[in-house]
Amino acid sequence: PAKCPNWPSSSHIGPASGGSSSSSGIHTATYEVVIALGSNQGKRVSNLLDGLAALARHGIEVLRVSLLYETAAMYVPDQPAFLNAAVLGCTDLSPLQLLYHLKQIEKQTGRDLVSGRRWGPRPLDLDIIFYGAQNYQHEALTIPHIRWQERGFVQAPVADLLQPEDVRQGHIHELQGPGSVMDRLLQVQQHWEAAGGEAQVGSHGLYRVLPIQRQIWELGHTTHVCGILNITPDSFSDGGTHMPAVKQQQQQQQQQLLDTGQAAANSSIAGCSIHD
Repeated sequence: PAKCPNWPSSSHIGPASGGSSSSSGIHTATYEVVIALGSNQGKRVSNLLDGLAALARHGIEVLRVSLLYETAAMYVPDQPAFLNAAVLGCTDLSPLQLLYHLKQIEKQTGRDLVSGRRWGPRPLDLDIIFYGAQNYQHEALTIPHIRWQERGFVQAPVADLLQPEDVRQGHIHELQGPGSVMDRLLQVQQHWEAAGGEAQVGSHGLYRVLPIQRQIWELGHTTHVCGILNITPDSFSDGGTHMPAVKQQQQQQQQQLLDTGQAAANSSIAGCSIHD
């Protein structure tokens, strides 16, 4: 992928940086960052999509997005389930500037940053998990996130962000160094696998899901068929000789036909939005 574009100067994007970090001097480098997203209030999918769209407007280029997970709430269990995901991005914002912008995005989605209950319901939660290879300590922020190792809802989507080609080439976006999260992602993947890896998905309140219009479908237990049904007598078939048998078999198997034409390929038809 291309390098990050030049973002506005620090004088235009928030409070000055501070705290202790493993780097020193003026902050001008580009860093890979891992951000966890969560929502359990309001329109959860829309909240996450709005949060993703807002990242670019606040100086974070999104490189990858994980799969989507539905998880039981931790710490305060008496609340709705969360939708969780993770993002790999890059930025030249400092850690505190990044935190400032994430809080602004949360506020724009309606989150109460002043009197909201800690670990309670929220329309959008954005947490910095990793900031390059940095260890960062400030009264308002600790990186790496101090609770990532106890949270399956963080480990599962963050593990999605590491691809086999990354391991082969030895880096992701930034070359290995203080700006790379490569070693951090390897650590998450090893931790995830040691705890059971994929065996954890579908149990213990952790489910991989897919939003379909107004529904949330769990992936892995029910087979959902999406395809194009072609019933013309002379196309991709034997002229229709066995079509009655195929139709009977389909009825017996009770297949769910989600798309019977161009709906999947043409998002502009009536009633089908880009998100659908």
